[in-house]
Amino acid sequence: MDKISVKLRWSDHYKYSPQLMHVSRPSNPHSIFWIILGGNRELSINNITYELSEGDLVCIPPHCQRTDLSITGDKDMEYLVVGCDFKIGSFNLLDWYRFPVVSTVMDSEDWEQIQRLWYQLDVSGRSLLHEFITTDDPTYDESQFKMLNVHQTLINLRINAILSEWLEIIMKNVMPVIPVMHGLPNVIDERINRACSYIDTHLAEKLTIKILADHSFLSQSQFQLLFRKSLGISPMKYIQQQRFEYASQLLLSTNKAIREIGQSIGFDDQRHFSIWYKQACGLSPTQYRQQWCGPEQGHTVLPRKTV
Repeated sequence: MDKISVKLRWSDHYKYSPQLMHVSRPSNPHSIFWIILGGNRELSINNITYELSEGDLVCIPPHCQRTDLSITGDKDMEYLVVGCDFKIGSFNLLDWYRFPVVSTVMDSEDWEQIQRLWYQLDVSGRSLLHEFITTDDPTYDESQFKMLNVHQTLINLRINAILSEWLEIIMKNVMPVIPVMHGLPNVIDERINRACSYIDTHLAEKLTIKILADHSFLSQSQFQLLFRKSLGISPMKYIQQQRFEYASQLLLSTNKAIREIGQSIGFDDQRHFSIWYKQACGLSPTQYRQQWCGPEQGHTVLPRKTV
C-alpha cells in the first residue's frame, strides 16, 4: 500500500467550437482524465476511435498514440481535464487495471461531486502555483517546490487530499467495467520490485543484467526469466521505457537544457540523446517540449498549470 502515489500535474477547462479536427498529439508521460460537460467529439487512442458525449469519463493512459478527431454536432465541446501521476511503484494504474478509455458517469450519483472536487482541485492548484510562478513561461524548474513554507505545505496537503478523493470516486465508478481478471492485483516478486526501484533511481548510470541480477540476489538467467514473467518485457526494455518516461517528464515540467536532461538518463552526448529520443517518440526533445508546452489553437481554455 505504501507504493501507491498520486501527484497533480495540471488541470484545465477546455471549450472548443464545432470544427473539423485531425490533430495527432505526442505521447504524454502522465495519466489524463477528461470529464465531458457538453458536446460531442471523436477521439482516437491507439488507433481505436471513441465517440465522446456529455457525461463521459475519458481515461487516457500514458504514452499512448492519441489523435483528436472532429467535434460533431452544433454544440461547443466542453470538458474538464486532470493530468496526474497515478501509480503503484513504477507502474501506472490505468494500465495496471486496464481502465476503459470511455465510460459514463453522468448517471452516477457521484456526477456532481466529481465536478465539485475538480473545481476545488483547480482552485487549490492555482493557489499553490501562484506562490511560485511569476512568468508566463509554460515550463519551470520543479526544484522550486522542494522547499515549502508552512502555508505552501498546507496548500500542497490540500491538493493531495482532494486529488486522492477525486481519484477514489473515479475508480469506484470505473470498477464495475474493469475486467474481473484485471481487478485483482498483479503479483510481482519482491526481488523484481527491488530491481525496478534500483533502475528508477539509477537511470543516469550504466545498467547491465549482471548489476541488476546481483542486486536481486539472482543469477543472470534467473533474473531475466523472472523479470519477463513478472512484467512481460525484458529488463533492458523496461530500462528504456523508464528513461523515456523520466526524460519526457523533465521536458514538460522543467526548464532544464536538453543536454542536461540527456545526462540525467545516461547520455553524455546531446546529439545521441536527441536521436534516441526521436526514435522512441517520433519527435526530437525540442519538438516534444514545443508540442505540449506551446499554445494550442482553436479553443478557449483556462491557463495550463503544473503542480
